[in-house]
Amino acid sequence: MTSYIDYQNIKYLEDLCKEVGFEINISKVYNVGNTLSLYPADKLAIYNKDMAVNYGTAEELIHFINGWRKCHEYLQVLGLVNNTKIERRKQIYLNKIRSKKMIEALTQVDK
Repeated sequence: MTSYIDYQNIKYLEDLCKEVGFEINISKVYNVGNTLSLYPADKLAIYNKDMAVNYGTAEELIHFINGWRKCHEYLQVLGLVNNTKIERRKQIYLNKIRSKKMIEALTQVDK
């Protein structure tokens, strides 16, 4: 049975996921009890959308996302990463995917 604290944790997890770029879904691989999975949304274009990034209870996933955020903050403090670099890398990756799809479509038309 779900308590109000569980409901609050899930709502807080949803807000964190929207901020970072994850989607919450029922765990497909580890479906025991009240486990949830994090899947990358469109904001995280580099990751495979079919595979879960992490799974666990709502509380465990909150800790994971907080660690994810702290890691990005730490990298920005060190000057290794900033938002423009991240966006540029995402665009490069998306352009590679688009070009591969275009080449595949052109080769299928030729056949």
